[in-house]
Amino acid sequence: SAAVLLRHAIAIDPSPLGPYNRLIQSLEALGDYPGAVAARRQAPDSSGAGRFAAVLAREGATGYLRERDAALRRRLDSLLAAPPATHGTVADSVPPLRENRLAQLYVQLGENTKAMDWIEREYQRRPRRFRIYWFHPDFDQLHQDPRFQALARREGLVQ
Repeated sequence: SAAVLLRHAIAIDPSPLGPYNRLIQSLEALGDYPGAVAARRQAPDSSGAGRFAAVLAREGATGYLRERDAALRRRLDSLLAAPPATHGTVADSVPPLRENRLAQLYVQLGENTKAMDWIEREYQRRPRRFRIYWFHPDFDQLHQDPRFQALARREGLVQ
């Protein structure tokens, strides 16, 4: 499972935050909220772990998910408040940008319409980068969205 592979990656190098975030997402998807709290406690930035643990103990899964959504919204607000980064003219060689992260956060919140708005916005600037969304597992739930399908057809990914 993804959780096993992510734990292995963390054991090899516990310093990057990315594998912890992925592990937390994987455990949440499995409904293992105590495991997600434990992963939050082990992460390099464990500042919110106590809050998640307290909410889980007090309110169970419903409280945990409410707290997670509030944390995701805070990240969204922070990204939306920041000015977009600019990266010269080599549009297809830049790393994933703000639009990608915003779309990802909206998908995590189950707000697929808003996620698609950001994906389409990025597509207008960097059409070839749509493949990132097509192949990235975080966006699997969008594969049946008509707008997502239309972009996939334009890029020759589906008939």
